[in-house]
Amino acid sequence: MELKLKKCQDCTSLIEVIRDCECEIDEELMEECDCEGCECDECGRCEEMDFNCDISCCFTPMKDVIPNSTDGAVEKHIPNIEVNGEKARVYVNHVMEENHYIEVIIVMYDNEEIKHFFKPGETPEVIVPYKKEMKAYSLCNVHGLWVKE
Repeated sequence: MELKLKKCQDCTSLIEVIRDCECEIDEELMEECDCEGCECDECGRCEEMDFNCDISCCFTPMKDVIPNSTDGAVEKHIPNIEVNGEKARVYVNHVMEENHYIEVIIVMYDNEEIKHFFKPGETPEVIVPYKKEMKAYSLCNVHGLWVKE
């Protein structure tokens, strides 16, 4: 399972997408529509048609957040995974200042995920069950999403 996040380019809101839309605009239905650009309810068909399936915020489609997996920055962003028997310590060597910090660590398994949110000043680490196929993500409020497979 992959983590899929979207971010608003205006207000920087962040959402996790469980299942993204993969539909295509029904051209035949669109030709039958009587109203201008399907922004009204005049013809009654507007609700059947989805001209913009993108998730929007601030009246703008949200952008996919693509995780980085190599870190050339002085501060570190990629999560570390230390295995100790059936447990794993997931942590990030990163500053936790008021304006620059790790917001969340997310550990993904095949059918489960664990999220732990952090505030400035806290230590970005979590102890979770170890599973061979786990992935760990960290989200820096300044530098975005990072992954360790």
